[in-house]
Amino acid sequence: MKEEIKRNLLIVNSRDKVKGTTSDFTYNLGENSLEIEAIALKQVSIPHTYTNINDSNNTFTIQDGGDIVINPKQVATITWNSIVYELELAGIYSQAEFLQAFNESETGVSEVIQLSYNAGLNRYVVTVINNGDAGNCNMITPISSVTDMWANLGFVTPIDISTLGTVITATNAPLFPFDVREVTDYSITIPNGQYDYSSLFTAISTAISTAMPLGVWTFTPAASGFTTIMSSTVYNWLFPNNQEDIPHMIGYEASNMTYKLNQTAVGLPDMYGTRYLYVASSTLANGYNAIQKNGEKTSILGAIPVCSTQGGQDKWQQPYLVLKKYDQSININEFDIKILDDNNNVVDLHSADVVLIFEVWVTVRL
Repeated sequence: MKEEIKRNLLIVNSRDKVKGTTSDFTYNLGENSLEIEAIALKQVSIPHTYTNINDSNNTFTIQDGGDIVINPKQVATITWNSIVYELELAGIYSQAEFLQAFNESETGVSEVIQLSYNAGLNRYVVTVINNGDAGNCNMITPISSVTDMWANLGFVTPIDISTLGTVITATNAPLFPFDVREVTDYSITIPNGQYDYSSLFTAISTAISTAMPLGVWTFTPAASGFTTIMSSTVYNWLFPNNQEDIPHMIGYEASNMTYKLNQTAVGLPDMYGTRYLYVASSTLANGYNAIQKNGEKTSILGAIPVCSTQGGQDKWQQPYLVLKKYDQSININEFDIKILDDNNNVVDLHSADVVLIFEVWVTVRL
């Protein structure tokens, strides 16, 4: 005869954990163990002691640089051994791609000279890699023209390229379309804490101005009905990572950005932080119990909407039980519990305790 299945409560207080933190811990039933047929999360009490900026989202990336957009074509001409050689380029390049295209071109130009960029000086540099024949004309002669590559790279006066090893640095900073720097990522971190828009913007502006100190940054906070504007007098910048929280919190979407000095946010500030908290346990889920983005299977047993503000508490009762029924009963004595945010990061409750109440279906009376 099949044993009668009993419904009981399993009450878990993180204060009674055997190890871990109050949001990522191991719980032990001591000398008892349960043969569980099914389980469901029934009630929770979770203090809102976590912050909207924390170790999981306090760092973001700003990318400086830009693309070299050559249209119309640019022409680099040299005279070497009294023969005129031309190199023509057009298209869209990063700075590294432009230098590679120049130096690997199948023209006489790249067999005589190589081009590089000195970031500290913001100047292009020519290096002679072949000797010219004595008595012949071996020259670069810049011409003031929108299509003359030498002039637009910052070279002004004629350059003698007769001697192997000669290095010539451009007189001026590059002009359009070469007036961009190589793409550089700046990783920027702000202190953990609970921020409103004003305090978050102050922290961001301080951190950016420290990490990227050239020129002047201007930050226009969003007022009601208006969006954020961030501007630099030097950096052509963007946020490159759509998965980072801080740009999204002040209204930016990386997928909509191109390299510019001035960037206007596409949305309004969002200071709410995680919308849900999730109770997860690989032991109690006995594998997987939920499907999330990109089909990822996770061990989440319940989702709790965050209705409190920081410093409050979310008390929640499941209006209907979402039952995890096992293929066959499992024996439980020790199990793991994690409290996760919307990005599946463990939230930092700063040692404040949680209480979880599960309903369990067992084959023995407790």
